[in-house]
Amino acid sequence: MIADLSLDRDIAEESGCSEAQERPACAPSSEAPSTSYTPSPPFPLFHLHRAAFHHAVVHAAPEAAALSSGVSPSALASMVAAGQQMKSGGTGGGGTTPGTKNGLWRGEPMKQLTIGLKRIGGRNNTGRTTIWHRGGGHKRLYRVIDFKRQGPLVNDVPAMVQRIEYDPNRNAHIALIRYVSGHVAYILAPEGLAAGDPVMAGQHVDIKPGNALPLGNIPRGTVIHNIELTPGRGGQLVRAAGASAQLIGQVDRYSQVRLQSGEMRMILAKCMATVGSVSNANYHNISWGKAGKSRWLGWRPTVRGVAMNPVDHPHGGGEGKTSGGRKGSMSPWAKPAKGGKTRNKKKASTKLIMSRRKKLSAR
Repeated sequence: MIADLSLDRDIAEESGCSEAQERPACAPSSEAPSTSYTPSPPFPLFHLHRAAFHHAVVHAAPEAAALSSGVSPSALASMVAAGQQMKSGGTGGGGTTPGTKNGLWRGEPMKQLTIGLKRIGGRNNTGRTTIWHRGGGHKRLYRVIDFKRQGPLVNDVPAMVQRIEYDPNRNAHIALIRYVSGHVAYILAPEGLAAGDPVMAGQHVDIKPGNALPLGNIPRGTVIHNIELTPGRGGQLVRAAGASAQLIGQVDRYSQVRLQSGEMRMILAKCMATVGSVSNANYHNISWGKAGKSRWLGWRPTVRGVAMNPVDHPHGGGEGKTSGGRKGSMSPWAKPAKGGKTRNKKKASTKLIMSRRKKLSAR
């Protein structure tokens, strides 16, 4: 600001005006003040500091616009900086995906359908790490989801979708439904389900998104999700955001289902499944923008194996930077990490797998 005042004083002196002179000699009071920027009279540039000249030429027009609109130059600069920050992706600085909760319920969840969630940080009952890179994150309430869609309060009882909610414990959205008997429950929200839509579960219900029925009563080619592996146990397959499977056919007591990975599997026809694909399919296109967002979600940093010691990872150790010294990438337990088969062939359910999933493309 001091440099700006000295700059204005130098310009006024070289143009023949000073504060001692009367105002009419330099700026007649009868003329209305101009709101547009008018360049100052010529003056020798070698007397000016480089920064002062840059301010006079580049920032003079925005300041004049600010004065004409009644906004201070500093406030205008803050607004411009904020706009540039928004264009660059917000606080993440590198293309943070905008909010994806439009159209979802903004209030609190149904209290009677929530329970406290104990934080385990990826450890089991003995305190050993069973899931790497887990820990921390925001405190959550667990929403009790009805994966079974069976029972005297549910079978063949009409229900209405009350609202679609965000669930911090999964990447799919959930739907709060209320049965005509007054019973309420949370279910996985299929794609296209909205508040006010009717849903029902039973042996013979309409084939529409949100309805649940046994695999044996679903037509071939229907897209399904939340599939049971054991009758009455609840859905275990196809529950992630955007996931879906397709019913291919019926063979005796089994139904042929093609999973999203390409695997063909035989499942008992008595097992329940829900029509439609899981909601929030765009979840996999989200860019978190910064590492802190992953920490909010409970994910800790991932350390590369080649950066570890030999005692910690098969890729560890070596002089300088190495590629691991092994043929192919390995897990910390020396199992193939990219496309290698790790399934136990002696598992009882192996005979129910008609064809394995598609081979992963080379990265």
